[in-house]
Amino acid sequence: MGDQLLRTVADRLDGVLGGSQLVNRLGGDEFGVVVDGGLVDSEALAHDLLAALAAPMPVGELDLVVRASAGVAVAPAHGTDAATLLKNADIALYQAKLDRDRTCVYSERLDVNTVERLRLLADLRAALENGHLTVAYQPQIDLTDRSTVGVEALIRWRHPARGLVPPDSFIPLAENSGLIGALTAYVLDTALADLARWRAEGHRLRMAVNLSARHLSDLALPGQVAEALRHHGVPPTELVLEVTETGLMSDPARAGVVIAELRSLGVGIAVDDYGTGHASLNYLKRLDVDELKVDRSFVSDMDRDHHDFIIVRSTIMLARDLGLRVIAEGVQEEATAISLRDLGCAIGQGFHLARPTTPEEIGVRLRADRARVSPTGGRRAAGADVPRPRPATGS
Repeated sequence: MGDQLLRTVADRLDGVLGGSQLVNRLGGDEFGVVVDGGLVDSEALAHDLLAALAAPMPVGELDLVVRASAGVAVAPAHGTDAATLLKNADIALYQAKLDRDRTCVYSERLDVNTVERLRLLADLRAALENGHLTVAYQPQIDLTDRSTVGVEALIRWRHPARGLVPPDSFIPLAENSGLIGALTAYVLDTALADLARWRAEGHRLRMAVNLSARHLSDLALPGQVAEALRHHGVPPTELVLEVTETGLMSDPARAGVVIAELRSLGVGIAVDDYGTGHASLNYLKRLDVDELKVDRSFVSDMDRDHHDFIIVRSTIMLARDLGLRVIAEGVQEEATAISLRDLGCAIGQGFHLARPTTPEEIGVRLRADRARVSPTGGRRAAGADVPRPRPATGS
């Protein structure tokens, strides 16, 4: 289907030019056209090419809507040789994707750090192919008995020359380049493999993996997740996929379909960074999620800022009334952990409770937790905070 779609795109682009110029496929989903003219001619042609892709494209029995962006570079202002023009057109294209402006003309201001970003993206692709990425895990802690009831999988990249590269520096690159799918598949596979090992040792906990907005528009995602769970022999109920409010609202109709299929598998859905987006509360009813994660921007200072305290308290009450789990992120102090527990928040996550660490250290924590038994001879169940049963599909 992907090949058929690319052929349709090529035909549409070729139709605009009418055989007078060549449409060149540069690789993947990128095409290039050489324009015999100046900036006005180039921008006009870019707009015409994008307009040709606006109508739905028949692929098999489906009509698909294709979104496209264009980058423009013109000689001699933006370069006097083919390599420079192509590089600068690529920089403009990257900016067009980033700003979602559809068409962008190259300027020197775009070149600040852009070449560096492109190098970083190339290095990231190589790191993914060569197995140079790792996954760390931050424990999610029961605020009553301080046992580990879950972990969040976090991608880590130690660059041979740059050292540890923060995720905020390379995750947006991966999202805008299409590499985020392969990156998330790597994290999911690694996380489920580690979870399977912990299960083999007798430990039971939930694994949280982050999804980008692009994943929520991917109707193939539920099948990929199901296959990964089968491959590692992990029950779907022990996997939680975290999405943001912005991601949920980027394509609500398709996100609803994807989430409903994931929940029908038994996989949990968490709303990450809750309270920082601009979405309506209506999506909590419509999308039927399982968990809210209160953002650290409210939690970390809740004992000193009364407004933050009210927001956290109200979110906990809302989540519990809706039958959702609630996890507080950004727990930096013991007083905050106690306040959250007293408000009815069962689970906390943050540097005070536990920092992200290796799978080996998580194994040590789990064995230590199991060694701590209650007076009745059994450890408190990790799933004791799970809310009342909810329907498997969206309402």
